[in-house]
Amino acid sequence: VDLRSVPDPSSEFSLDVNGFQLVREPTALKPEEFYDEDNVKSVYHPEVERIIKKYTGATKTLVFDTVIRSPLTNIGPGDAIHSDYTRKSGYARARDHLSPEETERLTSGRFAVINLWRPIRTVISYPLAIADATTTPYADLIPQDLHYPHRVGETGVFAHKPGRKFYFLPRQEPEEAYLLKTFESDETKAGFAPHGAFRDPTAPEDAPPRESLEVRVLVF
Repeated sequence: VDLRSVPDPSSEFSLDVNGFQLVREPTALKPEEFYDEDNVKSVYHPEVERIIKKYTGATKTLVFDTVIRSPLTNIGPGDAIHSDYTRKSGYARARDHLSPEETERLTSGRFAVINLWRPIRTVISYPLAIADATTTPYADLIPQDLHYPHRVGETGVFAHKPGRKFYFLPRQEPEEAYLLKTFESDETKAGFAPHGAFRDPTAPEDAPPRESLEVRVLVF
């Protein structure tokens, strides 16, 4: 596997070319405050929407999912390389969270799903590796059904392929956030950034478990 470190937030990676972008955007929340759902909804979600609008020029955003990966939530890092959505399920998620009128109006133009991924504390164990979209064409995606109590979703997984490049940020800090594209309606742009956690062999044996937060957003 070709795994490289991301130089810094000023690097040339961009959402529309590489499918991901590293940004330096501090949050008003302290680490322990991320475990308060009201704080996340009232303070952090508006921060996320502001950041995404800043870097994409979007005029409308809608937060629809939040996941905290931490021992306190009993949700660990996902170590399989995956994309959260496919071309089919990206449209389905829009329909799930918009009225029929909004769906018809907003999905007739360009839209995307973007995940803002942020450490709650400095990441030492199981950092996130992200595949460069320029080395991962859509044809590499293998659709996989996800069965929930009230719906069936579809995600994408990937077989190993020589030439695919992955990047990660060593000791990523809470003010260093990733914008990850997980769906894109414009097929001339990067459509996704496959990602997954990996065991860093340089991490100390007693490294604290990873604590991170991901917020998924419909972007118009």
